Amino acid sequence: MIFLTNQEQVNACFFVLTSIVSLYLIVNGRYNYKLSVFSIISLAELIFSLTTPGNALRAAHEINKWFPEYKNFNFLNKLDLGISSFGKPFFLDMNILFLLLFFLIFLLTYRKCQNYYVRILTALPFFLNLIIYFGNTMGQSFTYVNGNKRAMIWSSSNLNNLFTELGTKLSLFYPGTWIATLVVLALLLCLIVGIYLSFDNKKTSIFLVILMIMGFCSRLIMGFSPTVWASGMRTYYILYVVIAILVLMAVKELMKSMSLQKNEFMQFGLTVLGICTFIITVINR
Repeated sequence: MIFLTNQEQVNACFFVLTSIVSLYLIVNGRYNYKLSVFSIISLAELIFSLTTPGNALRAAHEINKWFPEYKNFNFLNKLDLGISSFGKPFFLDMNILFLLLFFLIFLLTYRKCQNYYVRILTALPFFLNLIIYFGNTMGQSFTYVNGNKRAMIWSSSNLNNLFTELGTKLSLFYPGTWIATLVVLALLLCLIVGIYLSFDNKKTSIFLVILMIMGFCSRLIMGFSPTVWASGMRTYYILYVVIAILVLMAVKELMKSMSLQKNEFMQFGLTVLGICTFIITVINR
């Protein structure tokens, strides 16, 4: 376990898990103090990762090599960097896996929740992502027309000026700089509410909500590393696995209300999709 928690991203997920489970057991009066050992080890490893001299020397070398501006970051800037490195690719860029999750959660919530306002909130991640995708295609028919950007009324190109490699340049003393970070956190909250409402079994709902928070924290902790961008896509691996699990669980929940014929069609489609994905993975290596 000590070896496992020595990896910052994994430890961030583990700390979230142990903290939420401990809080749940305390509220229900069933907490076993033996569980505190896991939380203490996880917290100690987090503190160790952030304060150990060896990591400080390594970080100084990586800052000079990969991210010179990082040495001027305070705690709030690093936190903002972690949030934006999660929020921009997840909610505001086009990724078919993420879009599929948003759609399934919207569909399940719409079916199972009759509250109009809750439906709107849980639909926001899906429709915002969809609008950004279609908005970025609207100007392509006006390539040679002056002022063609006016046609892109839903374009997200300016988001790259807001979500930069330096984060969103959040400042505690300038409330206007909070907007981007608050939007990401609000969308995450909408998604979490949607996940909770999408499943009939509330134990499953709680588990998947915890899983989503763990995926978020796996990116949040990267804001405290100067290699947040230099490490590339591998640092998104935990988040991708979490989203894949959520998508499969959402599909399983959706299939409960389908007829036998639709179930068979869904299973057929997933099987073909899996085979094609495997083929592409093999030939694309």
